[in-house]
Amino acid sequence: MRVFSGLSRTKEYQSWRDMVRRCNKPTDRCYKHYGGRGIKVFPLWEKNVSAFYQYMGPRPTKYHTIERIDNNGNYEPGNVRWATQTEQHNNTRSNRLLDIFGRKQTIAQWCNEYGLKFNTAHARIFRYGWSVERSIITPALKRNRDYFKHKKGITVIL
Repeated sequence: MRVFSGLSRTKEYQSWRDMVRRCNKPTDRCYKHYGGRGIKVFPLWEKNVSAFYQYMGPRPTKYHTIERIDNNGNYEPGNVRWATQTEQHNNTRSNRLLDIFGRKQTIAQWCNEYGLKFNTAHARIFRYGWSVERSIITPALKRNRDYFKHKKGITVIL
C-alpha cells in the first residue's frame, strides 16, 4: 500500500483502509457483508490511496463516511460518495422502499417529509394494515394532557 504524503493520519485514509480491509481480508469482522458477498475495490484504488483521494476528495464534514450508491455494486468510480449517517441508513439492503405518488423513499424519509414519527407510520402500515398513502399523509393526533382530568375516580372530558 502506498500512502499519499501526509494522508495517513486523516479520516479519508481511514475510510480507504477500512474499505480495502472489509473487501479483502476474510478475518475482518465485516468481511461477510462486503468481500464475502463479492464486493470489490476498484483495482487502482486498492493499491493506491492517493488515487482514491484524488477521485473522492476530502470529506465534506466530519460526519461523512464512504458509501456505495448501489449496495450490491463495487467500490468504484460512479458508485461511491461521501454520505452522512442518515443518508447511509436510508441506503441499506434491509430498507423497504414505499412507492407513493410515483416516488420511492424509505419510511423514515416519508416521515421526515410529512412530519410524522417513524413508529406511528410503521404501526399504521404493519400493525393496523393502513394503506401506505393513508399512513403517511394522515397527521398524527396531538395528545393534550389537559384533555382528560381525573377527579376522585371520575374521568371528565373537557
